Amino acid sequence: EKAQREEEERLWFVRQEEERNRKEEENRNASVAEADLPVNNEPGMETEAIRLQREKQERLSREKQNKNIRAQYESNLLKLVAESERRNNISKFNKMKQISEGISVVEVMRSEAVRKAQQHFLTEQLKERQKQTLANKQVREQRLMMLIETTALIEREYKSNSLRPAVSAIALNYTPSPHIVITNADGIFMNVKSTIITWPGGTRVIFREKEYWWGKRYYYKDEAEIDAKTYNGELYRHKRS
Repeated sequence: EKAQREEEERLWFVRQEEERNRKEEENRNASVAEADLPVNNEPGMETEAIRLQREKQERLSREKQNKNIRAQYESNLLKLVAESERRNNISKFNKMKQISEGISVVEVMRSEAVRKAQQHFLTEQLKERQKQTLANKQVREQRLMMLIETTALIEREYKSNSLRPAVSAIALNYTPSPHIVITNADGIFMNVKSTIITWPGGTRVIFREKEYWWGKRYYYKDEAEIDAKTYNGELYRHKRS
């Protein structure tokens, strides 16, 4: 399109130049024809002053004609420049419009990506909360199971003591052995090992070792947290007592 426009402008300039040359050639031919006319010295014929005046008038006429041609040429040139500028402005506007539309599409895609990321984050938070709720439920169930086991052991010891014969008045020299019950409760997040030691008369000590799936361990004696060294020492001492 640009090459075609430049070719049209060049052809227009060529036509204007040919038209101007043609008119100048016609004017020169007319001047030469008048100069070739015979000069008569008879009265009534054109004098030298009249000839000069006529040539002056012709020269002014040609200058005026050339000015008109030049003015027309400049006017057409300005029109071409204005048309070219208008087309350039339209092209720039279309490019800016395309860029603006592209930016709008990018903004929409970016907003959609942010929305999906937020939705994914909320979904993960909900899943984590559900896992935590399930873990808490399992912990409650494990504690309830341990409470039931402890109650059953106490009840069994109580019944066993009530069925024993009366103790002789003669003191016997012996040390009663403790009754040891070990249970393991496996959960999703942790494993609980309980060691319940009871003696005749209702004395009872409960040791618990909680191991979480990431490797962390906690030790308890009658629900009081202790370190590993104390746990092992106390557990060995009570088993030997």
